[in-house]
Amino acid sequence: MADKIATDVIEAAGAHVEPPLAPKAPWWRWWWGNQRWRRLASAVVAYDLVLRGRAQQDATLAAGLSAIRTALKSASDALETGDIDRGWKCFHNAQQIELLHLGDAQLCAAAMAIRSEADKLGGWRKAAVMKLLDRDCCETGLKAGVFQAARIRDEHYDNEAYKDGLRRRRSLCFASILGIVVAALLGLSWGKSLPSAGSLNETDMLLSMAMFGLLGAAISAAIAAAQPSSSSRIPEMVSSFGVTALRLVIGPASAVVLYFAAQSAMFSKIFSFGAETNALFLVAVAAGFSERLVLRVVETMTGKDSE
Repeated sequence: MADKIATDVIEAAGAHVEPPLAPKAPWWRWWWGNQRWRRLASAVVAYDLVLRGRAQQDATLAAGLSAIRTALKSASDALETGDIDRGWKCFHNAQQIELLHLGDAQLCAAAMAIRSEADKLGGWRKAAVMKLLDRDCCETGLKAGVFQAARIRDEHYDNEAYKDGLRRRRSLCFASILGIVVAALLGLSWGKSLPSAGSLNETDMLLSMAMFGLLGAAISAAIAAAQPSSSSRIPEMVSSFGVTALRLVIGPASAVVLYFAAQSAMFSKIFSFGAETNALFLVAVAAGFSERLVLRVVETMTGKDSE
């Protein structure tokens, strides 16, 4: 009788299963972010096929197939709109719902896998997963423990993916600004608009110094954006992005300050070279790259070096 009921459940579930999922890529994904889109799309399609095949042999899983595929369909819908972050979250939700429809043997296997994977986690997440999946908890609440452990693990992976996206967008932003500044300087040079040695046009010199200061700031920001962040918290990463972007304003301002410092006797106290035009441009790049140069000028003005 039990086998007959299980067969009926499987057949009933199979009769209402929708066609296999096949997300369609938005047109702009063919040339931008295609690899990330294809990775998630292939995971959704493969998981859907495996899920449907297993449900034909497992009555417990077949009973929850509709709920699992609803979450999986949300992942496919997110892919079709190009929202990869939301797609991964929905994909993980589908896998979490599947855990609620597994037998004890499969749950024990999932618990062993998650427990081994806990080494990739850190801090409270690792401690919580190990506690949820210890033997005492598994004996009393295996399904609830595995479900919560999977949620903690997947939240960690979703956060890591989001932070990777932040780093990628930050690098692209500053690299684009750097390219624009370099192109602008090349255009000015080609049009012979950059001041030459002995130029007496102060307006052109100020604009050129500011431009070279922006170049140094853009180089510094692009290098900082390409390096892994020392912070593991998303709010701190967002804050560091704002601080790095502030260099693009400080750089030109610092270069202008140093231009006026070059017009005074103070310049020879700070630098061992003269205040020729090309030397000033190099100083402007250095001022944009590091704020320490301007701080050194201010300390010389206030006499802190002598203290």
